[in-house]
Amino acid sequence: MVSDDGHSIGPWTPGVGLASMRERAEQVGGTLTAAPHGRGGCVEVWVPLNPAGDPESTVA
Repeated sequence: MVSDDGHSIGPWTPGVGLASMRERAEQVGGTLTAAPHGRGGCVEVWVPLNPAGDPESTVA
């Protein structure tokens, strides 16, 4: 999670950057959320330890 409490650049609107990041998170079975947080914003990404469709990936 990345958040800040600084001055926001304005209303949150969907854009190519966040859409691209969300798409990449979903490709490995994860999620991405972004929203205003206080005076700043918050971006949170959750990804699994074993990416979707990667049976070779293991955690010891």
